[in-house]
Amino acid sequence: MSSLNSLEISSLSTYYTTKRGYLKAVDKVSFNLPKGSVLGLAGESGSGKSTIVNTIFRVLPKNAIVKEGSIMFNNEDLLKMNLNFFRKEISWKKISWIPQGSMSILDPVYTVKSQMIETINAHEDISRAEAMEIIYKSLKAVNLPDDVLNKYPHQLSGGQKQRIVIASALLLDPEIVVADEPTTALDVVVQAEIVKLIKELQKQRGFSMIFVTHDLSLLAGVSNYLAILYGGKLVELGTTEDIFKDPLHPYTQMFLKAIPDIRKWKERKLYYIPGELPDLISPPKGCIFNPRCPLAGGICKESSPGLEEVSKGHLVACYFARGGKRND
Repeated sequence: MSSLNSLEISSLSTYYTTKRGYLKAVDKVSFNLPKGSVLGLAGESGSGKSTIVNTIFRVLPKNAIVKEGSIMFNNEDLLKMNLNFFRKEISWKKISWIPQGSMSILDPVYTVKSQMIETINAHEDISRAEAMEIIYKSLKAVNLPDDVLNKYPHQLSGGQKQRIVIASALLLDPEIVVADEPTTALDVVVQAEIVKLIKELQKQRGFSMIFVTHDLSLLAGVSNYLAILYGGKLVELGTTEDIFKDPLHPYTQMFLKAIPDIRKWKERKLYYIPGELPDLISPPKGCIFNPRCPLAGGICKESSPGLEEVSKGHLVACYFARGGKRND
């Protein structure tokens, strides 16, 4: 594994078994997380984002199967690691998680203090006094007063709950933080506060981060790199600047156009991507996006393009982005 990367995902395919066959939720996805950087993982609901996260943390449902691929961390494949070792020494300790709908993960019958101590005790053999010192430090980092420790989740606001979850994710000073839709169910003002907090903590502590969202506009000010997913496949990968300035895949272009712009509300109509996400049990032949793509030609309906580098560090899975010709 390259010392320049915190995490390397190679040809990852995670499927769900159903009565109709395999649902290909993630299909041969590869990307690296450079050390100290933020990678934005973006796409519509059903594109495979959360399945990738669940595969990283090995919390897939019983009907899920990892058909192929690897997730390399510190020269070890997380998928081949002993599960008990992974849960004690890697999950939350080295790679922590701000789950989707994270405010609901707090147990309503235990105080914040009890839950944070339990998290520490599951991974570290230290005294209660040492654990409390870690907890106070973590609360200070997310700008919460110590008195929240004796409260129950129902006594906290949505923003406070989210800060507690972030503080818990940072308790053990992880190398990587995975934030899966961390602003879901928050109002826009609190969303802005949480995003600003996450950015500040990432810069201060220098951890690497995967920031998962369907909101590309949110990633513009957070991430260094973007990985665009569609129908379980990675369709574009590059720096955030490159993708926002020069999106190459038709899906990325249409996805960006669908972001409302308050500065141009008079002259610009709201835009949406026509059509529906593909059936991932019986996906379309050829490019996964071809039924919704305005550029799709004959080749797109016959074979699936692989990711290729168009410019330095900017990869795309599209025949026409690479200078191909229409073949109707």
